[in-house]
Amino acid sequence: MHYLLIIILLMTASACDRKPGPDSITSHGDQPGLSSCDCHSATLGARRQVLGTGGDFATNPTVTSHHVGGGGDPTPAQCLVCHDLSQHTQGTVRLRHADTGTAISYDPLVPSSLEPFCLSCHDSDGAGGNMSPFADGSTLGTMPYISSTTIASSWSGSSTHRDRGLTCAGTGIPNTGCHGTVSAATGTSMINMHGSTIQGLLTNTMNFQIPLVSQAAYSAGRASVSSYDVNNYRLCFDCHASYPAVTKEVVLGFLAGGVYDIFAQPTPVSFGTYTQASLFRDYYTAVSPPFYSDTMWGYPYMALHNYHLLGFETDPLGVIVPSGANALQWKYRGNPAWIGRITCTACHNVHGTAVPTIRSTHEAFGLTQFITTGPDAYVTIATGSLVNAPANCATDCHGPAWPTPSAYWNIPARE
Repeated sequence: MHYLLIIILLMTASACDRKPGPDSITSHGDQPGLSSCDCHSATLGARRQVLGTGGDFATNPTVTSHHVGGGGDPTPAQCLVCHDLSQHTQGTVRLRHADTGTAISYDPLVPSSLEPFCLSCHDSDGAGGNMSPFADGSTLGTMPYISSTTIASSWSGSSTHRDRGLTCAGTGIPNTGCHGTVSAATGTSMINMHGSTIQGLLTNTMNFQIPLVSQAAYSAGRASVSSYDVNNYRLCFDCHASYPAVTKEVVLGFLAGGVYDIFAQPTPVSFGTYTQASLFRDYYTAVSPPFYSDTMWGYPYMALHNYHLLGFETDPLGVIVPSGANALQWKYRGNPAWIGRITCTACHNVHGTAVPTIRSTHEAFGLTQFITTGPDAYVTIATGSLVNAPANCATDCHGPAWPTPSAYWNIPARE
C-alpha cells in the first residue's frame, strides 16, 4: 500500500508540479511531446477532456464553432485570457473579468453566474480595449463578428429573452441560455463555452445555412422547395414551445385551405398542421401606392415568415432585383462564404436591442406601428438598405420601389 501511494505521488509530480511556474499552467507540462495544458488532454477526475481529438476545440472534427480560432487547440497564453488559475484544482472554475481582471466563480447550478464574464468581453471595448484577445486572427466588431461588441448593450437594453429569465450559457431550455454545445455522440446538451458542434456556440440545432433551391426546383412545385424541417430550428422552437405567444404554430401558422395557403409559402409539414394564422403577414391592396405592400411581388396574401424562409424568389422583369437573382438568400454574419436561406436572426436581434423595437427586430429596420384600429395593427419598415449588417440580405426588397415605406399587416389575418 505504501509503494502504491509513492507511485501515485511521483506520477502526479511528473505530470503537473515537477517544474513549478508562476501559475498552474506553467507548472504543468513535463510530459514529452505534450503542451503545458496536457492534464486536460484526457478526462481528469470529474473534468471532461478539453484538448485533443475528443476535446472542445478545432482539433476535434465534430466541433464546428469555437471561441479560440485556428485549426487546433489553444495555447496556454490563450487559456489564460479567460481562466483565473490562482486557485486551480480546488474544484471551482474561476474566470477573469475582461475589463477588471477580477475572478468570477462559475457555479454549474446557476448558469447566470457566467453572464458578467461573457458580457465583459462582448461590449464596446472588447477585452478591456483588446479587440483580438486570443491573437488568433479574429477581431471583435469586424465581419464576421460585427455584432460581438454590441451584445452587452443589447442585452441590457430591451431584451425579451432576458426578461423571460434567460442568460448567456445554458442547455437551450427555459430559464437557462442558448450557448453551450450538443454532444455529437449522445445528442445531450450541456454548457460549454469552449466550442460547439453547432454554429454560434449554440446548445441546440439552429441551421444558419439552410441550402438554397434552384429556380428549376422552385418551378417544379412547392414540395421540392420546402425549408421547414423542424431540425433546422430546434434551438428556437423547442424553447418557444413553453411560451404560447411565440410557438412555431404562431410563427409559421396559416389556415389550411385559407387565403394564405398558397404556393409561395409551402406548408411546414414537418411541424404539423396549423389552424391559426401567424402575426406577421401581408395583404396587398389595389390602391397606388399599395397601403400594405411589403412583398411587392404581386401576391395578394402572404404569411411573411413562411415566405422569407421559402428559399427562392426572382423578379422576371428585373425591376426589384436583377432578373434570375435569388432575392430570398442572406449571408450569415455578413460572410459571403456562409450563404443560405433567410432565417430568424436576419430580422430579429436575439440578444435584444438598445432601444425598444417591435418583437426585438433589429433597430436598423426602424419598424413603426403606425395604425391601430380595434385589433388591427400595421407596421412600416423605414430602412432602404438591408444588404449590410445586421440583415445581410442579398438584395434590397424593401422601400426603394415605392415612394413611401413599405408596410405589413401584423394583426389580424384575413383568413
